[in-house]
Amino acid sequence: MNKKELVPKVVSLRITARCSRKCLHCFAPKNVPEMDLSTLKRVFSVLKINGAESILLTGGEPTIRNDFPEVMFHLKKSGFDVFLDTNADFFLSYQDLICCNVDVIGLPVMNAQRRDADRIFSALEYMATISKRPIIRVGHDLKAIGNLIRRYPVSIWKLYQFTPQENAILSRHLFEVTDDSFNEAVTTIREEFQNSFSVVVSRRNDRNHAYFFVESDGQVTIPEDDMNICRLVPLGNIFDPDIFDKWRQVVSKTCYLDNIIRTFSKS
Repeated sequence: MNKKELVPKVVSLRITARCSRKCLHCFAPKNVPEMDLSTLKRVFSVLKINGAESILLTGGEPTIRNDFPEVMFHLKKSGFDVFLDTNADFFLSYQDLICCNVDVIGLPVMNAQRRDADRIFSALEYMATISKRPIIRVGHDLKAIGNLIRRYPVSIWKLYQFTPQENAILSRHLFEVTDDSFNEAVTTIREEFQNSFSVVVSRRNDRNHAYFFVESDGQVTIPEDDMNICRLVPLGNIFDPDIFDKWRQVVSKTCYLDNIIRTFSKS
């Protein structure tokens, strides 16, 4: 398959830039308008017609929208698989909706202090009762976090290398590590926890030109990382007739397809 035949089977849809937290490591854009439900329904139609099969629902915090149940209804009605990236702050309000309609759930655990992530662990405990297997995205204290989350029905532990982008540029001194340090940590974690869950790695350079992002205002972007700073490069609006051709011209086919495997892998 050449790039002209590549379709965006997995689309990252940022339905809001609003969030309930102010995480220093967050690299999502801030203060961006968001499309209303009727516009989102048009977006779903455009994506489906152009070959999208799975939607990575992200933000901000997706569940902060008052119409989140309606968004989920129309996503599933359109036939998409859904990956929900959430901080779990509103999980208890939508737990049945999420667990019945979301195919993969991504939850961030940044340290091993249970008191700092009560809602996330409440979500894990609920999913344990219904055999739903989430993906855990983590930050510091890796061994301690691993020992904590192995008590729950976690399917995948995903290790993200920090990306200095947007808000996170200001806090890079707190989170950035060398490639050698990151790779050493990955090796240690895989050896320690290989029998507990699958450890999936997302390295910074592997995410370069590796997404089809639809921002909350309908703009399509792609991350461009010069290994100093990562920027979201605007390609146009999702309703532009040539937007998919523009994306094909700049996407890294290898990184995009590999990233799909890392995101939706079940093993």
